[in-house]
Amino acid sequence: MRHLVLPSAVSMSTLRQIAVDKMEQVPTLGQVMPYLDITSKQDYLVHRLRELSKGDSLAGFHWNTGGMWTNRQWDQDLPTDSQIIVHLLCSYMDAHLPPNPQHPNGRVFSSRYFLKCPHRPDDKKADICIYQSQTHPPHYQ
Repeated sequence: MRHLVLPSAVSMSTLRQIAVDKMEQVPTLGQVMPYLDITSKQDYLVHRLRELSKGDSLAGFHWNTGGMWTNRQWDQDLPTDSQIIVHLLCSYMDAHLPPNPQHPNGRVFSSRYFLKCPHRPDDKKADICIYQSQTHPPHYQ
């Protein structure tokens, strides 16, 4: 089994271009990219995902922060563990829901069922959603 290794210094725009130009050489890159799109610091994200996957039940999970990275403490310029997990959930759902012409960006679940402040859910609509009511620290309703 081959694993995709992403150099940490590659920007999302460069990855998008590689996904288009080198589709035959890297056919799954386009499928992986939405999961990486939460931060420009993919090296932190990959590091944090590896840390969270060690052991049982996300033992190293910190809902309101993240983890150590390159010998420095977590800072607000990095996503929290909660933000990473919610982003992964939304990306997974986006990848598995059928396409919808109302959401041409391909993010059917994220566009319809996930809202971040300052946007607020419409109380009159019957749709259920995940609402991020606060950014730092993140709070979800």
